Amino acid sequence: MAQTRRITFGPTVAPSTEYGEGADIVAQSQAGNYSVVRVSATAINRGSTGAYSNYQGAHTAAIDGYGQVQHTGTMPAGAASNSVRWDDVTDIAIGHDSAGNKGAVTLRQTISGWFSNVQTAGFGGFPRIPKRPSPPGTPVATLVLPTSITISFTASTDNAGSAITGYLVRYWPNPEATGAYTDVSETNTLTRTIPDLTPGTQYRIVVYAKNGSADNGGYSNVSGAIVVRTLSGAWAKWEGAWKRTAPFVKVAGIWKAVSVFIKDAGIWKRGG
Repeated sequence: MAQTRRITFGPTVAPSTEYGEGADIVAQSQAGNYSVVRVSATAINRGSTGAYSNYQGAHTAAIDGYGQVQHTGTMPAGAASNSVRWDDVTDIAIGHDSAGNKGAVTLRQTISGWFSNVQTAGFGGFPRIPKRPSPPGTPVATLVLPTSITISFTASTDNAGSAITGYLVRYWPNPEATGAYTDVSETNTLTRTIPDLTPGTQYRIVVYAKNGSADNGGYSNVSGAIVVRTLSGAWAKWEGAWKRTAPFVKVAGIWKAVSVFIKDAGIWKRGG
């Protein structure tokens, strides 16, 4: 994860001190949608042990618009050659956009008092923070039987930074999607059979994609919905397969063909 950037300034006149700003991405928060950048202001004595000054100065290591760490005071005496005079560190939160992306920021090192110097550098390479994936395509009924419906749907087109782990199929036993619903086991396939349904019943069916992000538990927004009625009445299962049949009733000793009707929203409609 870590992206590293260093800015250094090393004047050769006394007190010979190399100033540096460091930036490293050390963590990301999916829930908070931000990266944590550890910023350091570091000074190393590049002169002799006696190289120091008695006047005041400031060393600031900043990320423009987000925060900074600063060391102020008198140049410390007694630091051995090539040893650290100070190393001050702070963690700065950098917010990402709604898609989990973040462009480059500007590092700024400012030195005053002992010397006068300002340096800037771009700092980027922020890994995308995963978000919920895009919805899968609206399901299509490919096989409708009295007690099952088989659907297919197209995959999510954007995993939003984390691989798709599965698709959840959800259905209600009514076209309005009211009341209790049932979830079909979550698998990473684009075809699913919904079993154990009631003949002649309308079902509203939707699909969700899921990835490994923390956003919305990894579940996408809902796909488009379809309403499908299972077959009814004139069907029978023969040797493991559903086959259309013709219903008859016996009237005055004579068998006569009849039609099957279903009442839908107060209106009788031909079933099957």
